Amino acid sequence: MLDACTMKNDNDNEPFSFVSLAALTANVVRYLEIEKKETAHHESSSNDEEKHALERLEFVNRRLRELERFEDRARGRK
Repeated sequence: MLDACTMKNDNDNEPFSFVSLAALTANVVRYLEIEKKETAHHESSSNDEEKHALERLEFVNRRLRELERFEDRARGRK
């Protein structure tokens, strides 16, 4: 059953009233804003994870160089 708003549109081929289209548009905009915030949050957490991984790799490489120098000293090399 159609309500009075959809029956008396300027264009009878359109299934939605202007009020329905406005509400739909508002819902889509609200959804996109939420998605944008979640994406930004996810990107920032991804950046934090990448930064942590790089710091960890740097730490491991530094420790390996220290261990190599220690072994060289123990063998009597420089």
